Amino acid sequence: MREASSLTNRSKHRTFEIEVAHAGEGHWTATSAAIPGLNVEGETSEEAIAEARIWAPELLRANGVVADDDVIELLFSREGERLAIE
Repeated sequence: MREASSLTNRSKHRTFEIEVAHAGEGHWTATSAAIPGLNVEGETSEEAIAEARIWAPELLRANGVVADDDVIELLFSREGERLAIE
């Protein structure tokens, strides 16, 4: 996890890495040690990433890891290789 200096008054730019893994035919997962409770699944890697984009910010805020006004950036990788995702 990397943390940048304040962008606005008190908000921070926070970056979290998420690992996408193939867990068998038609089964992909997205997890992160830095995001408590994140363990989402999809039939494709794209579906797992989409679910992670929905749940990661919710879990980070619910667990008090980030403030409501923090800017969250999610970086995805597969087998240690960064994925270029729009």
